[in-house]
Amino acid sequence: MKKTFLFILLAGLILDYSPAYSQPGYDRTRLTDFYQSNDYEGAVSWLQSQPVDHGNLQFLADLGYAYFMNEDFASAKTSFLTVFRQRPDNPQANLYLAQVYEEADLPDSALYHYLLLTKLRPGNYRFWQKSTQLYITSTMYDSALSCVQKGYAANPRSGKLAVQYANVLVIQKQAAKADSLLNRFLQTDSSDKEVIARKIDLASKKSDHAAVIYWGEKLLADSADMVLPFVNLAYSYLNVDSVNKSIYVCEWLIGKNKGYAPVLYCAALAYAKKK
Repeated sequence: MKKTFLFILLAGLILDYSPAYSQPGYDRTRLTDFYQSNDYEGAVSWLQSQPVDHGNLQFLADLGYAYFMNEDFASAKTSFLTVFRQRPDNPQANLYLAQVYEEADLPDSALYHYLLLTKLRPGNYRFWQKSTQLYITSTMYDSALSCVQKGYAANPRSGKLAVQYANVLVIQKQAAKADSLLNRFLQTDSSDKEVIARKIDLASKKSDHAAVIYWGEKLLADSADMVLPFVNLAYSYLNVDSVNKSIYVCEWLIGKNKGYAPVLYCAALAYAKKK
């Protein structure tokens, strides 16, 4: 539930309503008091007690949100479906229905609403990202590729979409194309840690130690909170006989309580080679 709500906050939607909605006839600012204290059950009770038309779309959207945050997903679905049927272009109804269907493990229904959101908000990369992920989960890789291509075209500065695009290309056995994509992205933005990490991973798989070291040292300078890129960096150092640097990276990871098996094994190899 917390992860779901986090996505709501990150989605970048202004949770407003169409001017076509009529005034609900109650003081909506009162809801802020409930939300600030996380009293969503209280918000539901208060809304239900209001002497207003319970078919009003503004009211149904407010009630649906309160239900959703109170984890009453069935009731939230009922409220937002009513809104959606009258206003299929309403982003909030689509967003919450998509998440309700995800909670119910109905990926096809969730995908339907996320795809609608890509049309309503094409500049919001997260909707393309969610749609692509649902296609991947359903092993519809051609559809996933088509979706992420469109999303990336609309959001070329999104590192998350660049990484997802590369991931789908790798699934489609197009690793070289994925690497080229990341290289082009890094030419315009060399600071995105997730893109750099994916670049390191691809470089490591083809034993391009120079590339792993170049990008790995950039992440190391930034003390990025990651593990796998630094494991690859340590092994690349080892492979080019920079044993002390390999040991340094391993000990640095261990000092951060990230001394996982690959890190310890690399450290053992480095110490043995040093002798």
